[in-house]
Amino acid sequence: MKITFFIISFSITLFCFGQNKSQTYEENLLDKAYTIENVLGYTSLNILIKEKDSIKSNFAKETKRQILSNAEEYYDKLIDSFPNSKLIYKAIIGKAYIKYEIGEYQNAKKEFLKIYNTRDSLNFSSNNSEMSARFWVAIHLAEIAVMDKEYNAALVYLESSKNYTIRYMCLNGYYQDQAKYKYLMAKSYIGLNDYEKAYSILIPNLFEPGCLSDAGIIELAIESLQKKHSKSELKSLYEKAFKNYQVEIDESRKKPITRFYILFLNEKIYLPYYEDKNTDKKDRQESIDKVLAKSKFYQKLNS
Repeated sequence: MKITFFIISFSITLFCFGQNKSQTYEENLLDKAYTIENVLGYTSLNILIKEKDSIKSNFAKETKRQILSNAEEYYDKLIDSFPNSKLIYKAIIGKAYIKYEIGEYQNAKKEFLKIYNTRDSLNFSSNNSEMSARFWVAIHLAEIAVMDKEYNAALVYLESSKNYTIRYMCLNGYYQDQAKYKYLMAKSYIGLNDYEKAYSILIPNLFEPGCLSDAGIIELAIESLQKKHSKSELKSLYEKAFKNYQVEIDESRKKPITRFYILFLNEKIYLPYYEDKNTDKKDRQESIDKVLAKSKFYQKLNS
């Protein structure tokens, strides 16, 4: 019922959405496509798609597809009618993301490659926005390459993404982008059976701040490490590493800080633990034991 109401409301919104007199026709086409995608972002369709009830889930998927097809029509009109427009690359990127969102990955790849292969300006409002767009085009091409088991191609796309320097408004955005990058890099090396390189990426990032668990790094680490170690063995080695934590002074900052780390399978993992000068060794060990207990990696080993 809620979805039906949304479709009716959405249709009325589109009908009422006319052209702003101060806009060119192609600007209006782009705005209409953006409006449809933005409205979709405020719906509960993505939640319903994850429903266990297959009827609700499939209906939500089809509804989302229909809505995005409306946005795609506006992108196509702009692309077909104004091939020399300064907005052409924004429309191509928009169409690529729609194809990606609905699972048409090869069609998405075709559109993403148009952006990846051009050295022309994408005509974004700022250089930072352009760098971000190009970074995520490379990341999505890498992700599609991993899906297609084209791991060497994925590594090329990932390497190229490092050419685009982004200024982040907050650290969470940086961590989220790096998490995706590292996950795909490790996944590619696993696909090439180069587990040592994969471990050198995954293990040091088990405690990285931000959104790494959402990117799948911890799950991928456990899955890949079990190719060579049992779960109980990993748990024992991890506990032992925490008992033998090590300390170093980071003098790279204006004010040197004490950092704590463990060596797990010969890889250094910095711990999210800091202390003041009055902390005694007993309190320190208790605090580090709590870090172990709260570790998502450790919790999953225990599950």
